[in-house]
Amino acid sequence: MPPPTQLSIKTSSVLRLIKEEASYLAETIQQRDAVEKLELAGADEYDLRQPRQVLEQTIVMAPAVRKQLHAALGVLSEALVCSFS
Repeated sequence: MPPPTQLSIKTSSVLRLIKEEASYLAETIQQRDAVEKLELAGADEYDLRQPRQVLEQTIVMAPAVRKQLHAALGVLSEALVCSFS
């Protein structure tokens, strides 16, 4: 089997980042729901600390992945232009 081409590697990278971003967005929703349930149940601050930290970290990761995705799309776009020129 021949090694993957640079174009297929770049395409796979973009697809992976799309899935990763979707995963972080879904996790953000799940974590937000979990924190809300704990707050409604009257959990104390000690019990809320860890879920809130996880939520904050997840919220921070989504824009970072989006930035990587935009960079990977730019690289893929350049590769497509070069391959069809």
